[in-house]
Amino acid sequence: MGEVVPAPTRVPDTRCWRCILLNRLCDRMPICKTCLDLGNDGLRILSCKRGEITKDFDEAFSGFNEIAPGTWWYRSGDRCWKMTVDWEKFGRDVALIYGVVDWTWLLPENKRIARGATIVPFLDQFANARWHEVDGHTTIIHSAAYLAMACDLPTPILAALRCLVISYNIGQIDANMPFGWFVNDDFGYDQYEIQQGSYEPRTPAQTSTFYPEIVVERLSEGDPLLEEPIRPVYSDDCLATLLRTTVESTRVLLLKGDPTNWPSVFYVLCILLLVHSDLDVASSFTDVFRTAANSLYHGIENLAALYLHCCEDMHPLNDEGIDADWFHLMVGPDPAFDPEEDYFRWNNAWLETRTVAHVTLTATCNVNEHPGQPDERTKTVKSFLRHLTQLVDGRVGF
Repeated sequence: MGEVVPAPTRVPDTRCWRCILLNRLCDRMPICKTCLDLGNDGLRILSCKRGEITKDFDEAFSGFNEIAPGTWWYRSGDRCWKMTVDWEKFGRDVALIYGVVDWTWLLPENKRIARGATIVPFLDQFANARWHEVDGHTTIIHSAAYLAMACDLPTPILAALRCLVISYNIGQIDANMPFGWFVNDDFGYDQYEIQQGSYEPRTPAQTSTFYPEIVVERLSEGDPLLEEPIRPVYSDDCLATLLRTTVESTRVLLLKGDPTNWPSVFYVLCILLLVHSDLDVASSFTDVFRTAANSLYHGIENLAALYLHCCEDMHPLNDEGIDADWFHLMVGPDPAFDPEEDYFRWNNAWLETRTVAHVTLTATCNVNEHPGQPDERTKTVKSFLRHLTQLVDGRVGF
């Protein structure tokens, strides 16, 4: 019998991100020699960073767990709560037709099928009018879903959209909570039905109305959910795990140095900003999401820094326009990246918006006296994300 040879273990690359992209050796100093030689100007976009982005996600998201699709346990003060967003009150078939659900809901009941079979139906929710009926952020999500369908799977866009569905459900609690109410130790209800749920089908020419049932309830002593340690039933499908998967897989994608991945990264950043917005808004009814939202935004900043370092001015918020010919020269004869692809159309929409703003400025004041602040340009991570948030919020579109 031959000797069993153990499978080789993959040693993590401890080099900084810049040295990985340049394929150089890297020392273990806090700022490696390659980065140090660049000086302050060279590190303006990307400082000397290495390793994972989401190291603090476990702690930041430890205040709540998803124990089932649409059901969360969380601790606020000395009390523990369970919140439920139920799309199946009117039946599973209605939820799948009129709602936007995670792909775990698309698995047929009592049947074991490959998860890959649910990917296209899941993405189709965002590519058609259903997401528009549920949420106002339409065109950027359409673009992301269409690109995900065209990409070779797996793509981080898929995990990002799953995060968006979960964060949207969390945001529904705040959107329907009475203004100013805060679920803490002083909350006067053991169980509060925020929304009863409603469903009204329309004709094909009209939009149907479909709202989930939303309930917040206090957990009593002895409840199984309060036993330690608390483990999410759907640990692979919970928000913290999916966000970690999204961010780290996107980081790995960028470190490959392949320009064909830049559009996917751009859309992932857009979706993550929407997820952050949902978590940030949810902090108005419980402070349990505040740390998670802050940690996620810090991760978005690091991911955006790596993206800008890789693509430089080849992104849709470039004020001078993307050089499509140069981009196609880099990616080669790939039919998936023709000039009409949405990645370039978003840049055109951005330039048109900037032109209108400039004309308005010159019509109301002396533009020579108001040359604009450097931060208005998209040359720093901070200003890039500020302008990208405007695009994602629908203030820029085509």
